Amino acid sequence: MKDSFLIQRTKNHEALLDYLLMADESEDVVRSYYDQGELYELIYDHATIGACLMTFPEGGIAEIKNIALSEDVRGQGLGKRTIAWLVDHYKGRGYKQLIVGTSNSSLENLAFYQKPDSASHL
Repeated sequence: MKDSFLIQRTKNHEALLDYLLMADESEDVVRSYYDQGELYELIYDHATIGACLMTFPEGGIAEIKNIALSEDVRGQGLGKRTIAWLVDHYKGRGYKQLIVGTSNSSLENLAFYQKPDSASHL
């Protein structure tokens, strides 16, 4: 049986605020940028398990400004699948580069982004 993993664009920032705060500990900072880009709800087996916010700092560049998954689903490849989807999605929209603009406050976050198969270029 295939799992159900869905990445869905939303404008419901408040509903996903707790996820956004997993990746950026300052609520004031999150609120300063969370309506400036495209917000995605990450859904697994019909439940929200995370969020991703994309911004566009300059022409041709898409930036992962904030991404977070619930702790109970980490390590299952869903972060990798999310990034692969983002690469395909934004490449299809004509973006030339995908960059990661994440906080370096978490060693777990840094380890994820430093894996050779987690980061991709368009």
